[in-house]
Amino acid sequence: MFRASKFFLILLCNLAATSGFSFSLLGPAAPWQTPDIGYLRGGQFGGSMNLGEEYRRNVPVLTYAFDDSFFQYFGSNGVRAIDQAMKILNDIPPASRINLGTNCDDPASFFKCNTRSVNPAAAALNMYDLKSEALHLLVEESGLAFPEYNVWALRGVATFQVGMLTFTNVIVIMRNFDPVTYKPTNSVNGIDYDYLILTPPPYFDAIEVPSAFSGTSIAGDSLQTGAFYFGITRDDAGGLRYLLRRDNRNVEDLPANTFFVSGSTTTSSPWLPLFASGFTNSFFTNFVGNVFVTQGLRGGVEKVSYRKVKFDSLLGQVITPITNRFIDRVFSNGRQISQVVERISFVPDILFSARDLGLDPFGDPFLVERTGAAGWINNDAINGFPGDNGPGVIANSVNISFSNLGPFQSQILPFGFGFDFVWGSFDDTEITAIYPESLNLTVQDLENRSTP
Repeated sequence: MFRASKFFLILLCNLAATSGFSFSLLGPAAPWQTPDIGYLRGGQFGGSMNLGEEYRRNVPVLTYAFDDSFFQYFGSNGVRAIDQAMKILNDIPPASRINLGTNCDDPASFFKCNTRSVNPAAAALNMYDLKSEALHLLVEESGLAFPEYNVWALRGVATFQVGMLTFTNVIVIMRNFDPVTYKPTNSVNGIDYDYLILTPPPYFDAIEVPSAFSGTSIAGDSLQTGAFYFGITRDDAGGLRYLLRRDNRNVEDLPANTFFVSGSTTTSSPWLPLFASGFTNSFFTNFVGNVFVTQGLRGGVEKVSYRKVKFDSLLGQVITPITNRFIDRVFSNGRQISQVVERISFVPDILFSARDLGLDPFGDPFLVERTGAAGWINNDAINGFPGDNGPGVIANSVNISFSNLGPFQSQILPFGFGFDFVWGSFDDTEITAIYPESLNLTVQDLENRSTP
């Protein structure tokens, strides 16, 4: 069927959208998710995944640390800001206990649909909140994509001739899912989205058009100067619940640095893949008794906690190797097998640093840089779906670097002053830190800078 008009496309898709909340799943971009149809642009390092193609962490404890460059630029206040972001994540209940309520104002839910607030003084000074930017990046690195950007997406575009006429067939899909029903939806945290088709130049895309103020999700990259987050939103929590719930079962390998604690197996039975048609299990010997099972059908770990460790920048490893012991549960033929395992880490799972990240094509500095999704492991084959985009696990260590360019001004000739920024920490009423901490900058210093 020819897509005859933008209006028809919008109307057709809205008829299929029936819910008011959604999350989007992140993974390594599929071969068809290319920049010419709106993917891998504007800082995106992966693509939006379909249900069943999710990527997640499959260990219950992750470690984080700071290298010398972070300490030198952000100091103790910067460490405190990252710790605050980690506390927000550590306070999230296990997936089975997350109560989303029925709407944005449901008092039974721990989560709200908008957790953003603004400090007017910080906004006037073009200040970005360090804690909030870290929180966004950590939620993203947990496997959630930018939902406000993925309500509507393109699967492909084809141009062809019929006689003297040229037609362009634009295939529009939805990559947002309701956290309760898992149905596709055109809303994020209660805000509805239509779309318009963007055509070259510069590229094809389905551009979301919100019905009200948007950009509330923490997984989204919508933080503005002066704004900060005091928690994750209802839809962020719903996405994490989907990823980590114990009944979301995928065939997965334990990380390579995970070892069996002898004598811990409580039940044994032969293991078979959930989708076994045409599939041969040749990866390990089925166990009886005291044999370690590394690959098997596993549910989510329910909750991921973050633990701070000390890092030696010279050696590039933690000062003391970290051992985390946990119960690993593998499902086989409808039965659960429990084994105690230890994960020994010599490097932190998440390392924070500060450095000059260079300039974008417009000459403005990049604010942050982080490890991409190239190291995420696609387990499509061992789940019986070779050629799919997932499911998979996030098994790599992550480096998150913040720009250390410091307070600056750009002059866009011949027009005058343009973009500038400074890292800070603040709440509704008070600016508690301005970075770099070593300069002891005051609000007055920044005000003098902004009025040359």
